[in-house]
Amino acid sequence: MQHLEPGRRDALCLAGAGEEGAPREGAGAGQGCRPAQPGDDREGAEAGGRTPGGVRQASHEAARLSPKDFASNLLQGVSEEGRAAALKRAVSRRLDRKQVLFREGETAAAMYLLEAGRLKLTQLAADGQEVLVRFVGPGDLCAGVAALEGSAYPVTARAVEPTSLLLWPRDVLRELCQRHPQIQTNILRAITGHLQDSMTRARELATERVASRVARTLLRLAQQSGRPVDGGILVDHPLSRQELAEMTGTTLYTVSRLLSAWEDAGLVEAGRERVTIRSVEGLEAVVEDE
Repeated sequence: MQHLEPGRRDALCLAGAGEEGAPREGAGAGQGCRPAQPGDDREGAEAGGRTPGGVRQASHEAARLSPKDFASNLLQGVSEEGRAAALKRAVSRRLDRKQVLFREGETAAAMYLLEAGRLKLTQLAADGQEVLVRFVGPGDLCAGVAALEGSAYPVTARAVEPTSLLLWPRDVLRELCQRHPQIQTNILRAITGHLQDSMTRARELATERVASRVARTLLRLAQQSGRPVDGGILVDHPLSRQELAEMTGTTLYTVSRLLSAWEDAGLVEAGRERVTIRSVEGLEAVVEDE
C-alpha cells in the first residue's frame, strides 16, 4: 500500500457552498467496492453492489497504516490512543478509472481519505448538466459530512485514474468522534475551510474576468497537484478543456481560445487532457490585470 505524502492538506466534499447544485440518486459506500462489471453505466462502474437496504457492499481489507505514516490533518492533535483507534477501524478500498465511489444525494455512508490516485467531484446543474466542482488527491479527506446526522453526499465522486483510499463507515466515524472529540473538531475545521474556499470561488465568478478565473484556477491546480517537469509544472492528472471550463464558469470555446493565446505567449503548454504551466509569473500577471 502506498503511504501518504507528508504535508498534504486535507479537504472535504460538503454541501451548501458556492457552485454546488441539486441532489441525485441514493446510497453510499460503507463496506468496500467491487470491480467494474459488464453492463455498468458508460460513465464508470458503481463502487459496489446494493444490499436490500440500499447500501453498497463488496469485499474489503483492513487498512494497515502506522500512525507515523498517517499524514492527514484528521488526526492532528489526537492522542496516540485515538490515532491508533482511527487507523484500526479504517477500511482499504481501490477504484478503477471512471468507477463511481458515491453519487450526489445518496445518504452519506462513509468518510474517505485518498492514499493514491484522484477523484473528480461533480454536481448536477439546474439544467441537468453535470458540472465539475473540484478534484480530490492524495492526503485529502472526502465526505466529512458523514460525521453529521442525516447528511447526504453533495457531489458525485468518480475516479479519474486507478485510486486507493481509506474509509470509515458512518457509524464507526461517529463513534470515533464521540470517544475522541478532537477528530470531530478537525473534521469541522476542514469543512469550514472548504466552505471558505467555495465562497471565494463564488466571489470570483461574480467579480472577475474569465481570463483571471481560468489563470487563477490553473495556479490552484498547480499548487494542489503540480509536478515539476522540464520547463514548468505539470498539472499531474487528466484535465480536459471542458472540465476547466466547468470549474471556471465559462465555455469550452473561451477556454480553448485562452489556452491557445497563452501557449503562443509561452505561459502554458496544453495537450490532450494535460496542462503544463510554463510561466507561473505570467499567469499571476493575468490574475492581477483586473
